[in-house]
Amino acid sequence: MQKIIIGLAGQKGAGKGLFVEFLSEAARKRNLTVQQFKSSDILTEMLNIVGIVAERANLQTLASLLVSGFGNGVISEAVRVKMEKSPADIVIARRGARGRRAAAAFARCSEGCGTGVKNRKKKIFLSANLKPKKKRRRKTLFLK
Repeated sequence: MQKIIIGLAGQKGAGKGLFVEFLSEAARKRNLTVQQFKSSDILTEMLNIVGIVAERANLQTLASLLVSGFGNGVISEAVRVKMEKSPADIVIARRGARGRRAAAAFARCSEGCGTGVKNRKKKIFLSANLKPKKKRRRKTLFLK
């Protein structure tokens, strides 16, 4: 079976994690494995290696330094390489979208928009009412 690669983006609280949980459960029932990758994982790993606390400010600083030193897309490229090396049957590049402009840009994008997923791969954008999760009624996600 060819590896399935999914680019997943959405606003905070949109249900990206829930989508991954449902997909992982459905995949397990079919003896398939799922692994997700986030750009923050790459940054966290780098900070941990050098013994720096992986807090938001440090993640942002490192991301800015990488982009300014090596150009846009350097972090996404690192995610793409890790995804290709993954033994999982289904790999997910997971990206948060901050605000409506970012959400709209991702929805229009044909190049994966920072998920590292391009061309013939699947790209999914999740949007949700941004009420607190506990107050939001969860809808069942049916996977074919």
